[in-house]
Amino acid sequence: MNIATLKAKIKSGQLDKFYVFVGEEIEVMRLYVNQLAKSVNKKVQVCESVEIAVKQMGKGALLNESKVYYVIDDDDFIKQSEKVINAFLSGEVQRDNILVLRYISLDKRTKFYKAITDRLIEFEQLKSDLIVSHLKKKCGLSEKNCRTLIEWCSQDYGRILLELDKILSFGGDPNEAFEILTACGVIHRDPEDAIFKLTNAIAQRNGREALRLYSDCAAIGESNIAILSVLYNTIKQVFQVQNCVSGDIQKLTGLTQWQINSAKARLHKYSNDDLKTMLYLIRDVDTQIKTGKIDEALSVPYILIQLFA
Repeated sequence: MNIATLKAKIKSGQLDKFYVFVGEEIEVMRLYVNQLAKSVNKKVQVCESVEIAVKQMGKGALLNESKVYYVIDDDDFIKQSEKVINAFLSGEVQRDNILVLRYISLDKRTKFYKAITDRLIEFEQLKSDLIVSHLKKKCGLSEKNCRTLIEWCSQDYGRILLELDKILSFGGDPNEAFEILTACGVIHRDPEDAIFKLTNAIAQRNGREALRLYSDCAAIGESNIAILSVLYNTIKQVFQVQNCVSGDIQKLTGLTQWQINSAKARLHKYSNDDLKTMLYLIRDVDTQIKTGKIDEALSVPYILIQLFA
C-alpha cells in the first residue's frame, strides 16, 4: 500500500483494522495516525507493545469504547506465528479498534514482512521542495531561510517543526525572527568538528575516546541536542549501509557517495540489532527531553553510560 491509497482511505473513512508504518519520518507518521483517527472519530492511544494494546482493547470493550492504538517498535510481535498475524490482519482481535504498528525498518526477508505487505506503508524522507512549500504556507518564511533551516536540520521534518515553533513563538516577521534566533544560537545548526569527532568515536565503539571527546564538547558549550541529531544520523547511515548487502547502495539508501564512504569506515563495529537498539535509544531520549522527563544536559551522558558502562 502506498501513501496515496492511505490518504484515499482516510478521506473516505473506509479504514482497515491493521496497518504497519515504516520509515524515519517519525513526525509524519504520527500526523497520519492522528488524521486516520480523526476520520473515524476515534482517540489515539500510544502503547509500548501489541500485548498491552490488546489488553486495553478488552477494557475499552467493557466501556463500549474503541480507539486507534499506536504501537511503537514492538519487535516481539514480528516473531508471532502466521495464524496470530492473520487474526490481526482480519481484524478479529481488534474488533472495532484499529491497530497501527510503527517501525524504523523491517527485514523484507521475514515471514512477517511478506504477510503484511498489503497493509504496509513506507514513509520516505520528505523532499526538500515539499518541505519548503509547507513552511512557506505555514509561516511565510522565505525560500532561502526555508532551505537553510532544512539543511541545518538534516532534512529531519520533526526537527524542522521544533525549530519552526521557536520562530513562531518569537513573534513578528518570521524572517527577522529567524535571523535573531540564529544569531543568538537558539536555532539548531550543523555542529562543529568536536561533535563529529565524538559521534565518530561512538560509531567506532571507542568508549574511552568518546568520553574524552564529550568532555571537550561540554567545555566549549556544544549543544546536546545537536550531538543527538548528528549521532542519530551517523548511526542510521551505518545501519543502512551495513544492511545493504547487494545492489546499488546509493540508489537503495538515498545516501550520497560521501555518506556511504563514511559509513563504510564504521561498519561491523556493532551488530545490526545493536545499531537498531542505538537508534531506538537516541529517539527515546530525544522524546524524553521534549516531554521534560530528562534534562537535556544529562541526555548524552546517559546514552554514553548505556552504550559503554
